[in-house]
Amino acid sequence: MGATAKELELMNMKKAWLVGIAALFAATYVLLATAPYGPGITSDPVHYIASARNLLRSGELETYTRKPLVSYAPLLPFAYAVLAWGGVPILLSARLISALSFAAVVVIAGLWTCKATGIFRYAWLVAVLVLLARPLLWYSPYALSELPFVAFTLVALWSIWRFVQEPKNILLMAAVVCSALSVLTLYIGLTAVLAGMLFLLYRLRGTTMERVTYSLVYSGLSCVPFAVWLWRNQHVSGTFFGIREASDYRYHEMLFDTLWSWSRWVIPAAFPKSVTLFTVFLILLVAVSLIQVGPDRRTYPGPLRDMLSLMGTYTVI
Repeated sequence: MGATAKELELMNMKKAWLVGIAALFAATYVLLATAPYGPGITSDPVHYIASARNLLRSGELETYTRKPLVSYAPLLPFAYAVLAWGGVPILLSARLISALSFAAVVVIAGLWTCKATGIFRYAWLVAVLVLLARPLLWYSPYALSELPFVAFTLVALWSIWRFVQEPKNILLMAAVVCSALSVLTLYIGLTAVLAGMLFLLYRLRGTTMERVTYSLVYSGLSCVPFAVWLWRNQHVSGTFFGIREASDYRYHEMLFDTLWSWSRWVIPAAFPKSVTLFTVFLILLVAVSLIQVGPDRRTYPGPLRDMLSLMGTYTVI
């Protein structure tokens, strides 16, 4: 007699320690890569570190120019300051946060795939692919906000997906908290809030009023800390995001750069940045997606369809 769905899920979860090994490799990679000289520093980490030090000294989030931190989201410098107040040096904090974030991304990606498909080998494959993803390998040794942002966003989307499968308030609150942290890590985290709101509107089981209520509660609460931060920015600088220069790039150039950045997850670094190459890649990707997903999508289990729907919504936004 075959195993039941619950028994299969239990067997898959017992194998989850293999995903944990992939996460351990992710964290170890970051710690080893940053051990000789510390985390990588670019212009953004200079602002984060200076703001954290000034917060400890004067109680104000100010950059190295002694002007209020406005153009950058506040969570990372605030976290550095809190950990430094607790005795953890800022550069060590940067290493630990990147390592834990990378590990969290691998774990959530693997477990989410396992939950959605019910097949552990897919979870293991996704965990390994995330572990070897070139952008994550490149960003993770730096004291940047990208890795924590990816981790918070992924946990937020995972929590929303779980809430749709099993409507529990604790899951909705987890989504709210992680979405708020995502926005406070990088302003573009607002896209995750919008994707989650739309997902609840068209995938949550219930009446129209229930779907609208939950989507508004989620999006409204997620944006409260961000709204407070914008009020503070307006109060200290007279602007919401600081003075920004107009972009020299045209919209089609920005779209190409964005799509090309996505493609670099699978196109080797040695390949040139050519429109022809990207066009071929895009055609192949769309063709394979239509072949694999299109005809059989209705036969997929509900949790997997919800996962694909949520990730597709977020990608489009």
